[in-house]
Amino acid sequence: MKPQMRRVVKLGRSTLAVTLPKEWVEAVKLKKGDYVLAEEGEENVLKISKLKEKFYTAPKVCVINVDSIRSKTLLNRLIIGAYNVGHELIWLQSRRGFTPDQMVEVNKVLQKLVGLHIVEQTENIILLQSLADPSKPSLDNSIRRLHLLTYSMLDNILQALSKWDKDLLENVMFTGSECDKIYWLIIRQLLTAITDKSVSESLGVRSYLWLVGNRAVVRILKTLIRHNESICKWVMKIIEHGFRLDKETLSKVMDLGRYVLQTQTDTIEALLVRDIEKANSIIDQIIEKADEIDEMVINVTSAVADEIARIALVNVIAELKCILLDVKAIAEIAINRGTEESGSYITIERGVRSEESTPREFISREGR
Repeated sequence: MKPQMRRVVKLGRSTLAVTLPKEWVEAVKLKKGDYVLAEEGEENVLKISKLKEKFYTAPKVCVINVDSIRSKTLLNRLIIGAYNVGHELIWLQSRRGFTPDQMVEVNKVLQKLVGLHIVEQTENIILLQSLADPSKPSLDNSIRRLHLLTYSMLDNILQALSKWDKDLLENVMFTGSECDKIYWLIIRQLLTAITDKSVSESLGVRSYLWLVGNRAVVRILKTLIRHNESICKWVMKIIEHGFRLDKETLSKVMDLGRYVLQTQTDTIEALLVRDIEKANSIIDQIIEKADEIDEMVINVTSAVADEIARIALVNVIAELKCILLDVKAIAEIAINRGTEESGSYITIERGVRSEESTPREFISREGR
């Protein structure tokens, strides 16, 4: 590029500016919003170069005034909220000093959130920093991980019922806590991806509609955690009560539980690979199975004489049915996702030229 003269212009009251040569801008592919580095050279020469890496700016700090919080549960939820929306630094301050109960709440919430740690603490200040990279792992892997944890919860419950071993149920409640960690991490990823395109690309998000769909999916998976915890409590009650189910009734409950596990696995797979046909088949099967479960409840009611065991077992079956209906909603999301791109059943028309027939006109002619 040949040397070019530029006129200095005034912007505002005191700022001086010059325009950049077009040839240089095009050569380095500079665009609006990019940063350049200005360096002073010898003999009053100013060197300007495009920054290869993103310009670093200090992260925003979310300051929570603990003294203004009256509810015992609000501090916990504010920290989770600040973590979810992507704040890297969360500053807790209290002029009066933190009470023992507040410190317990802070430590409890730290156990729920992946990568959030106390980096500084005084009598009046607690500084929390998130070290979790929102771009890792991919959303598909996070959803698969959450599914596997919920799967293991129900699998352990079924083994406990089959082997009459309540020790296996202790792992279920621990797994539920691990599920909560993954859930909040995914929510943080989703909310960060909305405002940060680079994070969205790293997570493998191909459409902003995916963010909405994934939010619904992880919310449903979180609901499955609660269903599993409820089933765990009812099975614990049956075992502690000491009433053993007859082989036929136990076999029916075990078969239903295994069906639920397999259906959940198939549904998540259909979602991740966008298998419309498989998702549709799952929905049809669940609708049919729901009617069978209603009949099963009637049979169990008449087969189990013990009232405590009967009530517990009916609740277990009801929770398993709820899981299936929730899984059905994930299958519906899988079909929605499959319609976003052209495939075996759908062709997405990006635009029709004026001299060509529109899809609707073409269909009308074919139908004559």
